[in-house]
Amino acid sequence: MIRLVFLLFITTVLSSSVYRPVVLMHGIISAADDMDELAGWIRTSFPGIYVVSIEIGNGKDDSFLWPVEKQVEHFCKTVLDDENLRQGFNMLGYSQGSVIVRGALEKCSLPVHNLITLSGVHQGVFGMPYLQTLPVQFRELVTKFAYEDAIQNAISAANYWRDPDQLDRAVRTFFDLPLPRRLPKTCIAVEMSCAEVFFNRLIARKPWRDLNTELQTKSAFERRLSWVHLLAIGLGATIGAGIFVLSGQAAAQYSGPSIIISFVITGVIALLASFSYSELGAMMPSSGSVYTYTYAALGEYLAWFNGWNSILLYLFGILTVTVAWSKHVALFIDIVSDYNVTSMIAQAPVAWNEDAERFFVTGQAINLPAIAITIAITILLIIGIRPTAIVNLVLVVIKIIIILIFIFACCNYVNRRNYNPFFPPNIGSFSEYGVTGMLQACTYVFFAYVGFDSVTTVAQEAKLPSGSLPIAIIGSTIISLLLYIGICTVMVGLVPYRLLNSDSPLSEAIKATPYGLWLSILMNLGVIASLATVALTVMLSQTRIFYAMAHDGLLPPIFAKIHSQTTTPWVSILISGTFCAVFSGICPVDILGESTSISALITYIFAHITVIVMRYTHRDIPRTFEVPFGKWLIPIIGSLLCILLMKGITKPTGYRFLAWTVLGQIIYFSYGFWHSKRRKLMKSKYVSSTVELLPTVETVMGQYAQNESQGNLVFENNFESEA
Repeated sequence: MIRLVFLLFITTVLSSSVYRPVVLMHGIISAADDMDELAGWIRTSFPGIYVVSIEIGNGKDDSFLWPVEKQVEHFCKTVLDDENLRQGFNMLGYSQGSVIVRGALEKCSLPVHNLITLSGVHQGVFGMPYLQTLPVQFRELVTKFAYEDAIQNAISAANYWRDPDQLDRAVRTFFDLPLPRRLPKTCIAVEMSCAEVFFNRLIARKPWRDLNTELQTKSAFERRLSWVHLLAIGLGATIGAGIFVLSGQAAAQYSGPSIIISFVITGVIALLASFSYSELGAMMPSSGSVYTYTYAALGEYLAWFNGWNSILLYLFGILTVTVAWSKHVALFIDIVSDYNVTSMIAQAPVAWNEDAERFFVTGQAINLPAIAITIAITILLIIGIRPTAIVNLVLVVIKIIIILIFIFACCNYVNRRNYNPFFPPNIGSFSEYGVTGMLQACTYVFFAYVGFDSVTTVAQEAKLPSGSLPIAIIGSTIISLLLYIGICTVMVGLVPYRLLNSDSPLSEAIKATPYGLWLSILMNLGVIASLATVALTVMLSQTRIFYAMAHDGLLPPIFAKIHSQTTTPWVSILISGTFCAVFSGICPVDILGESTSISALITYIFAHITVIVMRYTHRDIPRTFEVPFGKWLIPIIGSLLCILLMKGITKPTGYRFLAWTVLGQIIYFSYGFWHSKRRKLMKSKYVSSTVELLPTVETVMGQYAQNESQGNLVFENNFESEA
């Protein structure tokens, strides 16, 4: 009913042959241009109408730091100086703007014919959502001393602060205005609670129409990637440290020969997730990947959580892999020249002792190889997506050939006795050997399958994304699974599993063969190529996630800046590269590897949930690929298996993930929430969304005209909704 009355007003006051001007007043911590969407809607609906949005000082700051009375004086002066308004106008105040326009009616002689206040604060406020983003000391200051002269003269919200414990002081503040002496013809106050508006904006989904328009419109990226490039990106991001390093360590520490089963189980979990990613990616080929999917299905807040989680996944992945790459470069140099590079420039000055759970000084200077590979990748990514894809394709072919050489060259020297016992007896710890140890190894090696999702982050650069994305996503997962099973089967068959607790377990396994030095050198080259492709594709994915989130306003727009010639988000690449180079060179980032596993598992759970939700909310949208066996079976089983794997996450990893999540909340509520394009659109369309009710207005108008009198000023029990 409230919306009908408001629409009645907007129609009756603006439906004459010459439309009466409209004055708009924005809210707190806001500016005149925040009302542009509403102003544009009015101008479009009523051609030729004069609409002006009044700016309070410099807008965002002064609307908060000027007392209300000063803002009213500024508003009155601006309006009275405007020659277009001297014959009368209609007025709308939003949020704190409702107090400003109400005060102007009381204190100034304005020729106002009709007045609307939206989400006004006529009965005061006590506690506002945006104060939660300010320091605790500041919030306490406002709460305790809101009625002191210093605060009343410095903060606008204090002027209509209604502390239930100090009502005797509250009634003497500015919000307790009497009714204006001269009432406009029509006065309407539209009510919406603060909590309702705040919650609605958190769960606001990106409409399919808007998303589809973005995807169909020519994007800033060039579509230059074929399905072969996409498949190589998936394999490049997946096959790396997980199989070349973690496989042997997991066998030695947790599972023994049953590491083969661990890779099968985690491979199935990844394959189920790849089905969900394939359906969503083909349906919404966006560089935002699961961030965009969540935005369309579950709303902005969960989209931010997922996007921020994806940043952790890719950022920690880059740091972990570049340090592992540095170790293998040092090992390669040591093998071919007997020269120990590690003692000089291939280790960070600080490291982490896992047993003692403390940092210690290594006595080294800097991890120079890690810095070097990060800089090289940064330059390649800036040059363009096509050269990046070609380099990655070449390296992927090299590493797959080397893996196949290892499997077929060494399989003849497998000693079957090394497979017994396949499940070594548990030695007293849940995670060490036995079936439980095999399950713990699943969590440890799941990192090996993280990466197929990178394909979806370059969807806007693919030639035929609806067809090529499912091929690349599912294909890279299956190929990785088969190669991992082959490597593990040969590796644990060559030597006793206890000997594999090394940074280069395959080199240890090769010692049981007669091939000697040449195969060890070849395998180290394969590891170096593999880790290089992982770092390359993961940083590529990170910059695309940055771009998508910045494009939606949740991150600063600099992350969405595209180079005019290379069509790459070069600023985002430069920032990411610089950050990773510095931290990989001086910090013990190799402890972050397990954090990527928990991040990936949470991301995959959201992908499964999104598939289920969108089968209901977007059931009419065409899908070139659908998750097999219906909308429930695979997503539910996949989600449950991901949750099961998360039970094996260690406490330090959980704490690191929690700290990262808290940091994400701080950034979202201090920047992303306020700059979200979707939020601004909702704020402006709050009025215009009722346009479809126009056919019912004439019926209501006749009833409303009979009740028009001085008493029709309705000031509901409104609370500040400026979220």
